[in-house]
Amino acid sequence: MKILVIAPYAVHTPHFETDLEITQNHLDQGDQLILLRCNAELLTCSVNRGHDIATCLTCLAKRSAGMKLLSGRIIEKPMYFLRKENREEIARVKKDFSSLEDLKYFKIENYDIGSEILSSLISCTRNPEPDLGKYKDEIARNLLSCLAVYRSIQNYLNYYNPDKVYVFNGRFAPLRAALRACQNQGIEILVHERGNNLNFYSLYKNTTPHDISYINKEIEKAWESNRDHSDRNKIASDFFIDKRKGIEKSWFSFTREQIKDLLPPNLDGNKINIMIYNSSEDEFAAIGDEWKNPIFVDQHDEIANIVHSMMGNKNVHVYLRIHPNLKNVRYKQLDKIYSLHAPNFTIIPPESPISSYALLEKASKVVTFGSTVGVEAAYWGIPSILAGQSYYRNLGCTYNPNSHEELIEMLLTDLPPKDKEGALKYGYFFNTFGIRFQHFEPDGLFSGSFKGTVLNENPLSRLIIIMLRIAFPLNKFFGKISMYFNIYKIKPFHS
Repeated sequence: MKILVIAPYAVHTPHFETDLEITQNHLDQGDQLILLRCNAELLTCSVNRGHDIATCLTCLAKRSAGMKLLSGRIIEKPMYFLRKENREEIARVKKDFSSLEDLKYFKIENYDIGSEILSSLISCTRNPEPDLGKYKDEIARNLLSCLAVYRSIQNYLNYYNPDKVYVFNGRFAPLRAALRACQNQGIEILVHERGNNLNFYSLYKNTTPHDISYINKEIEKAWESNRDHSDRNKIASDFFIDKRKGIEKSWFSFTREQIKDLLPPNLDGNKINIMIYNSSEDEFAAIGDEWKNPIFVDQHDEIANIVHSMMGNKNVHVYLRIHPNLKNVRYKQLDKIYSLHAPNFTIIPPESPISSYALLEKASKVVTFGSTVGVEAAYWGIPSILAGQSYYRNLGCTYNPNSHEELIEMLLTDLPPKDKEGALKYGYFFNTFGIRFQHFEPDGLFSGSFKGTVLNENPLSRLIIIMLRIAFPLNKFFGKISMYFNIYKIKPFHS
């Protein structure tokens, strides 16, 4: 088989090591390997937005160390492979946008390039509505890089005609470019990400890890594959028990710093206590209409609507647990929430030590917008209302209103908990999915060794990188020279 691995980033462990793992596995099977790498050509990327040269050198040095550990012949190629007509197209691509919506829905053929760039920008800035003017230059550089990668991948697919393609994540710019190029040409692409714990990675065939319908099918498939009901129920239950204990498996536990059983001093167990858990919007903003909210455009507006609808009801108290991931994050929509005031409304800030699970125990009902807490509430037998999209929306364990009026009616109605089998299916899948590493051994969320070696820069490159970081203006100067030189790799000289 002919395998194409697209691996522009080497900075982030375990994702680069996953590229190496996949490559080595195919080499062991006797497959032909072509690997695409970035030699600082990308004008901006999610790991180096400002294109500073020290970060580029770090990435290059780590990749060099990793490639030396592979056994077998690999064809290495640069990220850009452009024809004259591609360069002319890139030179005239649209770079100015009147609004976020204008950027979000900007497409080239079937390639949602604007959505890809906006999604990456939102994640980098932690702001669901970034300022277009402030990031105009970064958006323009992303457009040039993403379109260059998209056309380059198309050209590589035509030239090599690979049987399979691999890429990380598929959401970030310019990684989605590779996904769309393969989808448009009908070539199988496998997107890799973290697995159920640090010892596993996962693969998604012709889609991203954010594809709700795809994940729902995988959840059902995993559940049906284990006919030992006692075993699968235990594995599923362990998922929720471990979450409650704050055990870190494949990502941070955001409740580990909270104080067990600590509750707000004003909580009255005789009232209807509605617990709202908001979500950070970084990952799921601008990734497709499947994640479009069925009730409202912005969750913060709906939280305000709930508070206003409940205002004056002395039998009800609304608590908003702001996601701990939003600690030290401020943006316009979140500021609107902090400005909300009502006698029966309490905000629990992200840095508060109040226990999210102690709140859950005291909840009459739980409202979420896609947070895992929604399915956890269903597992623990608490009526769970999902006012957004999530992997568990169609599993039958939550109440799913389709309007604000329906949501308020649910809040004021005595709702029984839903059957928790859907929650068990969710827990089983997310406690088992993925493929075990054979060559990579993790020792933390962002660290580990490949074939027994921790990938670092060699002494000479490390010294150069340290000197560049110390000489900060020089680092930026070389980065800008490199950036503008690389523009000529993707645009005609006369443009």
